[in-house]
Amino acid sequence: MSKLFVSKLDNNGMDNWGLFYEDEKGRHHLTEDFKPLVYDAEEEAQKKLETIEAERYREDAAEPFSIEEAEQFAENINGNMQKHMQRQLLMNIL
Repeated sequence: MSKLFVSKLDNNGMDNWGLFYEDEKGRHHLTEDFKPLVYDAEEEAQKKLETIEAERYREDAAEPFSIEEAEQFAENINGNMQKHMQRQLLMNIL
């Protein structure tokens, strides 16, 4: 996994702080919803970095579903969706 870091930016004479990562192709802005993560204060950027790192840690520590558990989960989601759609249809009719 790429190393994430906070770095200072010069934005037309104003200092901002951005989140970045580096890979074999160089340094890149870290984005969220296709927008670069740029902050006015270093503390804001550092806080966001800590949040992202904590999420990465949780994802790395997560236990994957077995095939059987994944199939059961998908069946439950499908059944719940069908019930929800039926309720919505009835509400629209009434």
